[in-house]
Amino acid sequence: MKQTETSPEQALIFALLRGEPVIDLHRPDQQDPDLQELYRLFHRHRLFPLSASIQPLLPKHEQEVWKEARLWRDLHALKLAAQLEELLPLFREKDIPVRPLKGPELARELYGDLQQRHMRDLDLLVREEELPRALQVLEEAGFQLYSPPKALSPQGWKRYFRQHYDLGLKHRESGLILELHTRLNYPWLLEKGKKLFSGEEGGHEREELFLYLLIHGSHHLYFRLFWLRDVAEALKRWTLDHDWVLERSLQLGAERMLGLSLELARDIFASEIPLNYGSLLEKEKVSLNKLRKRAHRAIRAPRFRSPAFRWNVLRFTMQLRPGLRHRWHSLSSVAVRWWIRNR
Repeated sequence: MKQTETSPEQALIFALLRGEPVIDLHRPDQQDPDLQELYRLFHRHRLFPLSASIQPLLPKHEQEVWKEARLWRDLHALKLAAQLEELLPLFREKDIPVRPLKGPELARELYGDLQQRHMRDLDLLVREEELPRALQVLEEAGFQLYSPPKALSPQGWKRYFRQHYDLGLKHRESGLILELHTRLNYPWLLEKGKKLFSGEEGGHEREELFLYLLIHGSHHLYFRLFWLRDVAEALKRWTLDHDWVLERSLQLGAERMLGLSLELARDIFASEIPLNYGSLLEKEKVSLNKLRKRAHRAIRAPRFRSPAFRWNVLRFTMQLRPGLRHRWHSLSSVAVRWWIRNR
C-alpha cells in the first residue's frame, strides 16, 4: 500500500471522526481491518476517547485490552485535572498570573468531558519575568526541571529563550509532566516581536487559542489526528471572530497554516469553512494543494518516524513561510542544547 492510500483501519477511523455510525467491522466492500494495526493507529493518533463505539464489535479478548487502554487514559486525565486544581491556588497566593493551556481546560470547553480528549501533560503560560517565582512554586509543589536539565544563569536563560518557548518539569512522586510556557509563538515561524497571545482581559481569548491550536498542529504536520480534531471541534462549537483570526494570522505570517488546517478539517471531518476565509484559500490555492498532499501523506504514513516521513516533513516546512528561518532555527537549536548540556 502506498503512503497516500487509505488502509481499511484508517478508513474506519475517518468514519468515526466524521461521526458516521459503525455497526460492523466486516464490510463487504473492503478488506477487514487488522485489529492490531487499528489499535496502533488509535494509540498513534491519541483517539482512544472515540473507541467506545467500536469496542462492542471487537472479539471478547480484544475488548478487555481496549477497555484497559481507555481506563488508563481516563485516570491519567483525572490526575492531571486534580494536579491543576492544586497548583492554581498556589500561584494565586503568590500573585503570579498563569493561564492554563489545552489539557483539562480545553477538554471541558471543546468536549464538555475531561475523558473525551487525550492529555499527556499540563501546559501553563506565565510571563517570562515571573519565571523564577513560578519555578519556585512548582519546585515546592514537588516538580523538578528536566528540560533544560538544570537551572541556568540569567544570561543562560536569555540564550535559551531565543530558541525555545517552554520548560519541562516532572513531578518527583507521581511522574506527571508539566510544560511551563513563557510565550506561545514559534520563534522560527512568527514575525519577530509578535506575540500570539495578547493577555488582555476581555480580548479574543478563544480566537487566540484557536490560532495556537492550528499553529501547533501544523508545526507537527498533523501526524496525530487529535490535534486536527481539536481544530474541527472548535470550528463547530465556538462562535469565533473569523475576521480577527484571519487578520491576526496575516500579522503572524501563519496564513498558510490557517488555510491548511481549515482544508484538512474539511477533508477529514467534513467541517464547514466560514466564508471569511474564501479570499485566503483562493490566494494560497497552489501552495495549499502542495501542503495538503504532504499532510495527507504524513497522516496516512505507516511509520511516522521513518526517513521517508522525516524527508516529507522537511519539504513541508520549506513550503511554509519562512522556510529558511525554520532550517536556521533547527540548526541553532541543536547548538543551544549542546551548549546547555556542556556549560
